[in-house]
Amino acid sequence: MDGKHVVFGRVINGHDLVTEIENQATKAQDKPVVDVTISECGELAEGEDDGVPLPEDGDLLPNYPEHARVDFSDKVEVISVAENIRTLGNNLFGAQDFEKAAEKYSKAIRYLYFYSGSEDELYQITPTILCRLNRAACYLKLGKNDLAIQDCDDVLEIEPTNEKAHFRKIEAIIQKKDYDAALKLCKDTLVVLPENVQIQKQQVKAKKLKDAERKREQKAYAKMF
Repeated sequence: MDGKHVVFGRVINGHDLVTEIENQATKAQDKPVVDVTISECGELAEGEDDGVPLPEDGDLLPNYPEHARVDFSDKVEVISVAENIRTLGNNLFGAQDFEKAAEKYSKAIRYLYFYSGSEDELYQITPTILCRLNRAACYLKLGKNDLAIQDCDDVLEIEPTNEKAHFRKIEAIIQKKDYDAALKLCKDTLVVLPENVQIQKQQVKAKKLKDAERKREQKAYAKMF
């Protein structure tokens, strides 16, 4: 590769890397926002290491379902594959590797979305909901509150009374320090789930944080005069 000529060929290993390159954000003239550099390229000798690492967690499925040898017309097989990936995510979450756990849940969701059945059926299957809830929990740990809210909203669109989705959405809003919005959401949620103790605790938490914030502001204003 000399910066001028295009090389054509067939990818026999490392499809995920090619897909990652394809999915890079681009700007004017379709140029990647972050440079993509190919180094140490050339012809491999027979038996030479191709540089594609084996996954440490034993997950041999490609990150993107386009390259997987899975029958995506078979709902049972797709769910089984996605559940196996989700289990790996759960293991990573238990090890407090929240970034990698979120990646596994995202991967499981990609596989579920590649299912060739109806879209309505896809949204209703339980693993889709579980993966989104689990990923929301990761995003909360990582401080990615807007992403957590989006996952919770997607779940609530399917299951309006899902308690974990309500709880995690409120927690994300509290972490954003939007206490008024959190209190309003608590009030609205308790109309639907009046006996939910966790939501009641979130309401108390949001009120205490709001009161503490107001007291800090009052002290700050007092020092100005």
